[in-house]
Amino acid sequence: MEKITRLDISVFIGALGGFIGNILGGWDIALRVALTLMCTDFIVGFIVAFVFKSSSKTKNGKISSEALFKGLVKKGLMLVMILVGHQLDIVTNQEILRNGVCYYIIVMEVTSLIESWSISGLSYPKIFDKVLEVLSMKTEGK
Repeated sequence: MEKITRLDISVFIGALGGFIGNILGGWDIALRVALTLMCTDFIVGFIVAFVFKSSSKTKNGKISSEALFKGLVKKGLMLVMILVGHQLDIVTNQEILRNGVCYYIIVMEVTSLIESWSISGLSYPKIFDKVLEVLSMKTEGK
C-alpha cells in the first residue's frame, strides 16, 4: 500500500475545488463574494452565540449544535440554489439567473451580518444600508 503524500492531498483538494467551481458556474467575483459572506456570517453567528450568548437561533441565546447544523445545511442549500441557477442559465443560454442568485445570497448574508452585529451590541456603518439597497435593485434586475 502506497503512502499518501501532501502532494496527493493537494492535488485531490485542487481537483475537488475545480470541479465544484465549475459546476457552480466558475470562480468569478459574484461567487467569491457570496461564499466569503456565507463563511463570515457563519463565523460571526458562532461568535455571537459562543461569546455574547445572545443568538436569535436558540431560546437561551447560547451555542447549540442543532443550530450550527441547521446553519450549515442552509449554507449548503444556498450553494444548491447557485448550482440550479447556473444549470438554468446553461439551458436558456443566458448568464443572469446564477448571478441573480449570487446577488440575492449576498444581500441575505449582509443583512444577517448586520443583525448579528446589532445583537452583539456593535454598531455598523450606515453605508451598508445603501449597499443593500443597490444590491437589492441589482437582484431585482433594475
